[in-house]
This record gives sequence, structure tokens and C-alpha cells, in this order.
Amino acid sequence: KGTEFLWVVDPLDGSTNYSIRNPFFDISIALAHRTPAGWDVISGVVYAPFTKEVFFAERGEGAFLNGEQIAVSKESELSRLLLVYCSGYTEREILRAIRLFSSLKPVCRDFNRMRAGALELAFVACGRLGAYISPGGKPWDAAAGSLLVEEAGGRVTDFQGNPWTVEGEERDILATNRVVHEKLLELVKKVK
Repeated sequence: KGTEFLWVVDPLDGSTNYSIRNPFFDISIALAHRTPAGWDVISGVVYAPFTKEVFFAERGEGAFLNGEQIAVSKESELSRLLLVYCSGYTEREILRAIRLFSSLKPVCRDFNRMRAGALELAFVACGRLGAYISPGGKPWDAAAGSLLVEEAGGRVTDFQGNPWTVEGEERDILATNRVVHEKLLELVKKVK
């Protein structure tokens, strides 16, 4: 309490992948600054050791992959959109993820689980994926990635359309290329 800055670190995002020698894992570090409205992520980095990809963003300065500026996809059709999701950890979150999957899978190109939230958000930021959805995700899984998406031109909210924040134990998150955000948000709001 009383501190101005907060480090949000996930030293091994995608630990299950790492444990089974799946190379889709990363290290995620974010720095948040306390404002009157709450914590604002101001800097973030996601490093994928296996591919040697470094995703970096600083508030107001854009998002970068290995030094080159990146941008979210421009895909506007849900039927051509690639989405990824995290199922959460509790029984309630897992059941919500199943309902999200059954609602969204029929309307998009594909809806997968890759098991490394920060890296999945980085993939949204660089246009490889169109959206990331997680019911009840942990803040350390999304802090750096959420800034990457925003700085690459995307949009990040909770499932009600409010700005996403690192505050709290678990937070719903919808991160998109901005173009499809309202369409997906409308579908997500219908899932209880």
C-alpha cells in the first residue's frame, strides 16, 4: 500500500507446455503505475525463449516484435477470425469457458487453447490471432500482453466492456483487433 509502481511478473507462463516440452511458453513482465483511477500498465515485455521473439510495449509508444513495430489484424469477419481462449482454473471458470467455446466456435474460423496467455495476447498484438478470451484469468497472465494489444491498435476489456485492469485476483478478459470487439462482446455477454 502506498507504492506508486507495481511489477507484475510471470516467470514461466505456459508451465504445462514447458513441462511436456511443448515450446509454446514465455516469460512475461509488466510494470504498472498507480493512478487515481487504479493501476495502469505502462510497460510490458513477453519473451518466447524457444523462438527468440521479444514482444515489447510502452504506453503511448507502440508495440514491437524484435524491434519492429507490430499491429493487430484487420480481419472484420468473425467467420475468418482465429480466436484463442484460456479456460481458467476453477470449476465455474472452466464451465464458462465450455459455454463460450460452444457459442463462439460455430461462428469463427477456429477457436483454440494454446495454454500460454501472455504469448497468446502477444499473437493478437502482432496480427497472428484475432482475439483472446479468458473467463477469470490471472492478472499476471495478461498484464504485459494486454498492453501489447492496446499499443498495437487493439482493444482489451472485461466481459461487460469495461477497461481491463490488473487489479483483483481474477479478471475476465476479451482482447481483440478492435474491429471485431463489439461483435464478440455481444456474443460473450449472452454466455452466463
